[in-house]
Amino acid sequence: MKLVYSYYVLDIIHRGHIIMMKKSKEIAGENVQKVVGDQKYTHLIYFTPTWRDKILDFDYFAFELDENNLVDFLEKTDSILILRFHPTDMMRRETIATSHPRIIFENHDLPDAFSLLKKSSVLITDYSGIFFDYLLIDRPIIFANFDQQGYLNKRELYWDYDEITPGPKAPNWSMLLSHLEKILVCQEDEYQEERRKLRDKVYQYKDRNSCARVVKEMYRILDL
Repeated sequence: MKLVYSYYVLDIIHRGHIIMMKKSKEIAGENVQKVVGDQKYTHLIYFTPTWRDKILDFDYFAFELDENNLVDFLEKTDSILILRFHPTDMMRRETIATSHPRIIFENHDLPDAFSLLKKSSVLITDYSGIFFDYLLIDRPIIFANFDQQGYLNKRELYWDYDEITPGPKAPNWSMLLSHLEKILVCQEDEYQEERRKLRDKVYQYKDRNSCARVVKEMYRILDL
């Protein structure tokens, strides 16, 4: 029983690190196909906002979104935008009128977000800690800090938001598209050094041997 429990803990704690550092792209590719089908694209943009608790009147698309501009940008850059809302937030998808194959709402048919993270060109998030996993593959991150003060008034963060987030801030969709333009079209990445510094603070190891280290430590603790 102790051994089973140790493997359960290992799976929960290290799922993200293991998947993000895997050499094989086969599983990630299969999971992306489950979401996008046979649709071809150059860039996958992954938007994973945090859970908004009981703020049912919050609208992710109310912050200066021009749906035509969004679609035009996705077509111009041959990109797909995948939005992974928390399961309890999926009702919010109804607040956007656009129905377009390049805008996809992930319905949580996948066990986690990590395989799509691995295949994405850019991560967009707001206050979710998922960006810490993304640091392992060193790609651009945009922080869509919609209603930042309103969010902070309701939920306390562990760190200073502006100091711990190595990427440009986008308080609205207009700025978000502007930052995406710099990254995907102009190929500018101004926060690479900041991401690497934070990654080095967060992760003691950045190799593919974390699973073996944890198993070894579990065996030592449980005296197996």
